Amino acid sequence: MQPMTQIRLCTALLFAFFTVIVQAAPKKDSSDSLSADTPKSVNFAGDSFIKDDPGGGTPETGGVFGSDSNDPFRPKETAPFNPFEENPDREFQKPGGGAGSDSDDPFRHPEPVLSLKASSTTVVRGKEVEFSVSGGNVNTLTLDFGDKTPTQTVKSGDTIRHTYNDEGTYTATLSGEGGKGSATCEITVKGSGSGNPFLTPEPVLSLRASSMTVVRGKEVVFSVSGDNVNAMTLDFGDKTPTQTVQNGDVTHTYDNEGTFMATLTCEGEVGKGSATCEITVKGSGSSNPFLPPEPILSLNASPTTLVRGEEVEFSVSADNVNTLTLDFGDKSPAQTVKNKDTLKYTYNNEGTYTATLTGEGEGGKDSASCEITVKKASFNPFEDEPPGGETQGQGKGAGPGSEDQFSPPKPVLSLKASPTTLVRGEEVEFSVSGDNVNTLTLDFGDKTPPQTVKSGDTPRHTYDDEGTYTATLTGEGEGGK
Repeated sequence: MQPMTQIRLCTALLFAFFTVIVQAAPKKDSSDSLSADTPKSVNFAGDSFIKDDPGGGTPETGGVFGSDSNDPFRPKETAPFNPFEENPDREFQKPGGGAGSDSDDPFRHPEPVLSLKASSTTVVRGKEVEFSVSGGNVNTLTLDFGDKTPTQTVKSGDTIRHTYNDEGTYTATLSGEGGKGSATCEITVKGSGSGNPFLTPEPVLSLRASSMTVVRGKEVVFSVSGDNVNAMTLDFGDKTPTQTVQNGDVTHTYDNEGTFMATLTCEGEVGKGSATCEITVKGSGSSNPFLPPEPILSLNASPTTLVRGEEVEFSVSADNVNTLTLDFGDKSPAQTVKNKDTLKYTYNNEGTYTATLTGEGEGGKDSASCEITVKKASFNPFEDEPPGGETQGQGKGAGPGSEDQFSPPKPVLSLKASPTTLVRGEEVEFSVSGDNVNTLTLDFGDKTPPQTVKSGDTPRHTYDDEGTYTATLTGEGEGGK
């Protein structure tokens, strides 16, 4: 043979020998077990073609080569991704409790977001408390008042009224289903006064706003009520100076958007008290011209403290609404009203009532409320039986707001105006009524000097500038101010 032919023959024989050896290598059965000392390699003339695998596997079983493997084409085994054991770029939380729970679903539903607020956290026994309910990401909402009365099923946006009949501290709880969530609000209920006529009763405060949501630059009317107090101060929550106030209405304008907590604080002979009211201030409308503006409501009443059978006049104001209803708070049917309506209404029973104006428009739903207190005109010996069964003459029995038969009756005032909306330079006529008072003064709210008046007067006044003014009637008698 020629030399070239010999070389070709040797090469072919070597290739055939290599093929036979590789094909004849036994495959590892999955049921076989190898000791840690058994090398896992295929040898050719004493050379190691595949290094020992410290990972304990072979190419057939998918073992992981060590860091010194020279095979660049070998896919390395990786463990399945576990978002709760590793530290990925974004955090996954499991339903109901975040990382660490037993759920394997990283894309959980959002947790419930609940809010529960009360119109006053300190109230007199038998007086209504108004709860404001808000809940997101829930299917159902229940409200437990904490006084062992039945829980109520409510929905977000509801305003719920409740009366506590016993003194004490109660925790109202709002609970949501569709996930776990709750919100609480603590209510302190006090008696109408000390049961002992010779002891000074504790302070009792109330603070309410004509509207909980207002437009920036628009006035808010706060209704202030305080019993058994020496002095009261009102902080509007916007870093403006606090004001010393009395029972009645106080106006304030918020210049910036945001949520502000107005706080009424008092101090009496036997302690301190406080009441709060949250105000949300928005811009003149939605910043997006393609979205409808939200409703803006206002409800004012005159007077807010009156004698049983006396009329109260409600003034309605509403923007960006399609429908308006007014609920007088005494279980009578609600009335359909419209913007700038003036309604007169008579409460037939004594008590404290919350009138609520509700409006709905394309931009949503809103409400505004006003608290009315109805008292007796005077003691009537033929209708009322004083303690002990003895008949007392008028002026000696318990008068309006009196805590006991030994106290002089408290003043009862009423101020009405006609009209309440007028043209600059036009006269407005006020009607003054005051019982159990020695002096009466009328402040027109436009920085003109107040006038001394008497019950039954009908003073007239002209406002020279445009704007919204709050006229205030103040009376003082032996029973207080």
